[in-house]
This record gives sequence, structure tokens and C-alpha cells, in this order.
Amino acid sequence: MNDNPRDPQGLQEIECVVVLLASAGLSPGIINGDFLKKQRVIPDEWEIAAQPPSMNSPTVSSVAFGSGVSILSLSDRLQVSDRLLAGDAAQSSVAQIAKGLVGVFPHARYSAVGINFRAFVELSSDGVGFLRRQFLKEGAWLEQKKELCGVGLRFSYSLDGARMNLQLDDGELTKEGGEKVNGIVIFCNFHCNINKEHPVKDRAEEILERFGTYWTLYRETRAEFLSAERS
Repeated sequence: MNDNPRDPQGLQEIECVVVLLASAGLSPGIINGDFLKKQRVIPDEWEIAAQPPSMNSPTVSSVAFGSGVSILSLSDRLQVSDRLLAGDAAQSSVAQIAKGLVGVFPHARYSAVGINFRAFVELSSDGVGFLRRQFLKEGAWLEQKKELCGVGLRFSYSLDGARMNLQLDDGELTKEGGEKVNGIVIFCNFHCNINKEHPVKDRAEEILERFGTYWTLYRETRAEFLSAERS
């Protein structure tokens, strides 16, 4: 692979997608595979994965499926994660599953929704050098007597009813077989508060409906950042 993250292969290296609902008044103990199927939150054909093992107690419940989706329920949050075994975040069912959970707990006091994307973009050279060339101008922070060995950048944008937080760090990924590759770790969070003046359940579902929109915006923003040329 060349050192150009615009390469389509690089743009598809999404590691996971996570939807998080912050709330109060949840009952984690009722969450298990059979209950989720009975409530039609997940497909009947999904099988529970052996690892990590399921957990169920009055204060925390978690269950993972062979599809790559896992659900975590605490008294103050619901989290749906997808390891994207199918490889396409646009086709992920996390938002629909999260909506199903909102339906299971319609009277919970939801306060915020977070939609998160995490990716690793492989480079032929190191991530530090790429981020330095793309975003840092010459200055005392790049003095030769102090070798720059790590770079992390954080950007925050205000959107209509949301905040988009984007973070880029140099990183390393160990592939299957033990091969280590250099690149950039990208984390993007769309954070939406829920105003209590509006119907909480409806607002939570409305935000989750934006999953596809936020995914597109994230991809476009990432492509712009990684292909930007300094003047």
C-alpha cells in the first residue's frame, strides 16, 4: 500500500462502530439473548458467541453474538458495538438495535446519545511522519535535538443539535499472523444531548436515525483531512 490514505482499501479499514445511550432508570438484569430475540431487538437466527462470555446480574448485563455485535447494559447506559465482520459500517445494524433497546426501556431518562467510529488507516511509512507533514508547521516543537516520537490531534465541530469530535493519533496494528503495520488511528464521536423539554424517547430515536448521515459526514471529513495538502 502506498502512503496515500485516500486509497479505497485504507478507507475501509474500520475497526468498530459503537452506539451509546446515556440514561438512568434502566434494568440491566432483564437483558439476555432470549429476551432480546423475544422483543425482536435482534434477529432470531443470531447465535450467542462463546467469547467473550455473557454476563447477567442486576447491575450489569452483556451478551455478544457471532455476527460481531455485542450489547452492554448498565444502570446508567446502553451500549451497542459492532466489530464489523461484514466490513461495511453503512450496513451495520447497531442503530436499529439501539432503537429496539429504547423501545424495551421507553420510560428511561435518556440524557445523551453517542455515535462512534474507530478506524486504523495503514501507511507504508510511520503515522508520526504523515501527521507531521500534514498538520504541523516548522517551529520549536520540531527541533532536531528533541525527536518527535508521537503526534495526536483533536478537532471539535458544532453541528445542528450535535458535536462532532475527531481525533487522529499515530499508531500500530498487529495483523493476524503477527505482522505489525504503521498507520493512523482515527476516532470520531458524534455527541447529542437530549433536551428534557422534548419527548425523550422520540428524541433518542430521532438521533439514532441520523446514523447514516453521521457515517457519511465522518467519511467525507476523514478523506478531506487525510488528503489535505499544505500550502
